[in-house]
Amino acid sequence: MNNHRWISGVLALGTFALVGYGCSSDTVDGDDDVADSGATSSSSGAQASSSSGQNASSSSSSGDVPDAAAACFVAEEAVGYSTKTQLAHSGDCTTEQLEAFNTACFAEGSTGDTCTAFSEAPANVACDACISGNGPEETRVTGIFGGGGEISTVCAANVAGNPEECGSKADNKLFCMNQACNACEDEASFDACLEQAAVSPQCAAFEPAVDCEALFATQAAAITATCGDLDIQNPETVLLHAAYLCGITR
Repeated sequence: MNNHRWISGVLALGTFALVGYGCSSDTVDGDDDVADSGATSSSSGAQASSSSGQNASSSSSSGDVPDAAAACFVAEEAVGYSTKTQLAHSGDCTTEQLEAFNTACFAEGSTGDTCTAFSEAPANVACDACISGNGPEETRVTGIFGGGGEISTVCAANVAGNPEECGSKADNKLFCMNQACNACEDEASFDACLEQAAVSPQCAAFEPAVDCEALFATQAAAITATCGDLDIQNPETVLLHAAYLCGITR
C-alpha cells in the first residue's frame, strides 16, 4: 500500500499502537514525524478519516455502487476489527501503569524502544490490549486508535452514551472500508474505492443505527472535557483517552 500520505494516525494490528509514537520531545515537535512514524510501525492500512471522532465514511451513502467502481476494492478484505464494545473505565490499567505508559511513550527521554518495552511487558498485557486494541480476537476492543487511522470514536461515544453504535460499529465500518481499499495505489482510486466500500454489504453491516454526528454535537462540551481535542498527534489527548477508557472505574 503506497498511499500512506493520507494516514493521520495508526490502528494497532499486531504491534502496539504507539510504537513509533515513542514521543520524545523531538518527535512531538514535528507534526509530520508523529504521523509518519505511526504509519511506518503499523501493519494496518487504515486511512479513511472520521472528522472529530464521528462516523464519516464517504460521500456516498445512497446504497448504490458508484459507476466508476474502483478496481482495487477487495471484498474479501472488507472486515471489521473489534469484537467487543469498549466501555469506559475498564480498569485494565492501574494508575501506576498509566503513569508508566506516559513515561515510556510521551515523557521527555522516551523512545520507540521504551514504548515497545511497556507494551511487551507481561504485566501490561491487559492494559496494552485496552489502549492499543491488540487483544485476543474474541474480546478485542477498538483501542484508542480507530478504524480511520485517527483517534477512536469510542471515548466520545461513551461520553455521549452510545458506545456500541457510535464507538464499536462506527470504527468497525471505517476499518472495513480501509481494509477493502488497502490495495489502491493512488488517491483517485482510493477515493472511488471508499465510496464502493461504504455501501458494500460487508461494510454497510457496520453502519450505526443512530446519527452519531448529531449525537456528538449535543455532547460537544462534555466530549471535549473528557476526551480532549480528538487530535491523535496530541499526547495529552491520547493520555486522556487511556485514562478514561482503560483506567480504574470511578
